[in-house]
Amino acid sequence: MNVSASVTALPARVVPLPGESLVSLMRRTAAAMGYAGPHRLRALIVDVGKVQANVNVLRPGPVPDVLATLLRQSPGMLLTMSVHRFAPTLVFAGDRVKRRIGDGRSCLS
Repeated sequence: MNVSASVTALPARVVPLPGESLVSLMRRTAAAMGYAGPHRLRALIVDVGKVQANVNVLRPGPVPDVLATLLRQSPGMLLTMSVHRFAPTLVFAGDRVKRRIGDGRSCLS
């Protein structure tokens, strides 16, 4: 985790709830800070990289590292709150997926 020394934890933080999404955590943190919305939190990390409104799709890298510092959580913890927690369920093993070959007359076969 390579985060600038100028980035420090926010004074008002909330504890992540079990099963909570990253978007929800950012909304609750923004409310605790008295911000109008989570876009104010995203504005704090825009220097590191582009931050989508739906932070649930964050990938490992500098953006979750800085966000983790602000929220005083680990980057790994934040990634478990993103869609990446579902990846093992959604990825099929090669031997479990059987292809069905169509008649070749449509674009779907």
